[in-house]
Amino acid sequence: MRRFQSCITKNWRGTGLASIIVTRIDDDGGAVAGFFLVDIFCLGVKDAWLLDGTDEAGLAEVMEARLPKDIMETIHPAWAKKLIEGAVAYAERLGFAPHRDFRKARRVLGGIDAGMCTETFAYGDGGRPHYIQGQADDEERVRRVLAVLDTRCGPDGYDFTSYADLLDDPDISAEAIVETRNTLAAMFEKRDAEFSVHALTGALTAMLCQPGTFDFEDVLMTWSGLVFGDGEDGEGGEDGDAPTPEETLLGIYWRQLERFLEVEMEEGHPIIILSPNENETGEDAPGKIEFRMEFISAMLEWAQGFMDLVGEYEDEWAGALARPDLAQCWKTLRCWAAPFEPDGIIVQLGKAAAAAEAEDGGAGAGDDDAGTLDDGAGGKLPTLNDAVVTIYCALHGEGGE
Repeated sequence: MRRFQSCITKNWRGTGLASIIVTRIDDDGGAVAGFFLVDIFCLGVKDAWLLDGTDEAGLAEVMEARLPKDIMETIHPAWAKKLIEGAVAYAERLGFAPHRDFRKARRVLGGIDAGMCTETFAYGDGGRPHYIQGQADDEERVRRVLAVLDTRCGPDGYDFTSYADLLDDPDISAEAIVETRNTLAAMFEKRDAEFSVHALTGALTAMLCQPGTFDFEDVLMTWSGLVFGDGEDGEGGEDGDAPTPEETLLGIYWRQLERFLEVEMEEGHPIIILSPNENETGEDAPGKIEFRMEFISAMLEWAQGFMDLVGEYEDEWAGALARPDLAQCWKTLRCWAAPFEPDGIIVQLGKAAAAAEAEDGGAGAGDDDAGTLDDGAGGKLPTLNDAVVTIYCALHGEGGE
C-alpha cells in the first residue's frame, strides 16, 4: 500500500509563500518526492521538481539534507494537494501558468484524494492578488507580471511589493529569519564555502553593533572573501549591475537582523540569533542563553565570525577594543572565538568538569556553572550573550561613551 507524507513551511500564511514537500513510498520500495514552491498570493506554483528513481533510504537521506525541521510542519497529504491545486487554479484565472516542471512534479500527488481535506483555503492577500518580487525576478520578469495584472485586474486591482519594499520592512519573525538563514546556508553548501552561516550571522551582528559605521556596501565588500574565498566573487556583477540572488538574499538577511536587534534591545531580549529555540532562556535567568551541548558548535562559529569581522576592520573597532568598561566582554568573545587556547571556553569547561568530577565523585559540573568563564583574576566573565548585549548597548549610546 502506498504511503504518503507531506510538510509545509510554518509561516506560509503570513508570507504568502509556501514550500511544500510531498513524498510517496510505493509497494515495491520505490520512493518519489515532489517539491513545490507555491505563491498563495498571486503566481501559484513558482517552482517545482520531482525526485524519483530512489528508494526509501535514499529519500530519507535527501529529506534529512533538505528539510529544515525548525521551519517546517507536517500536514496531511490531502491538505497539501488541495492547497497546491487551488493555488494553481487561482493563478491561472489571473493569467499565470504553473512552473514548467509542475506537470512532472504533480505525479507524486496521484493517489491522494484532495476531497478528504475539509478546509477552505483563501488565495490572494485579503481578497486581492499581491505580487511579491522574488529573489530571481529581474526587472523584465517584474514588468511582464505587472502587465498581466494590469490587464486582468486593472491598475488598482492588485498589490505589488518590490525587493526595495521588503528591505524597508522585512519580516523579522523567528521563522522568517531562520528561513532566510537556511537558504543562505544552502547557497554556501552549493558553492562549497568555508564560511558557515552561523559565522556570517556573528559577523553581521558585529557590524550592526556599530551604528553608522557599516552599511550594506561594507557587507558586500566582505562577501566574496568570507563566503567564496579570496579572488572569487561568485556571480556578483560590476557596479551598476542588478544584484545577484545571493546579494539580494544577503540584503534581506542584513535588514532582518538589523530590525530584529533593534526590537530585541528595546524589549531586553537576548541578542544572539541561532534559531527560534536557541534564544530561549530560563525564567530565572533573563538575558542568558541556555547552555546546551547541541548548540555549542553554532555558538563557537558565531563568536568566530564576530571576532573575524572585528579583526577585518581593526581600525574601525580600535576605540571599542580599548574601552576599559568593555574589557571583560572582549575577553569572553576571545574565549569563545578561540576555544582551544589556554583561556578558551573548551579548555576552561574541560578543567571545570574534571574538577567537579574529582570533588563530587563523578557528578560533573552543575548547570549553574555551565558556560561561566574565569577572567584570570579570580572572577567570572560575562556570558557570551551578555557580553555582546553590553557591547551593542554601549556602542549604541546606552552604556555611555
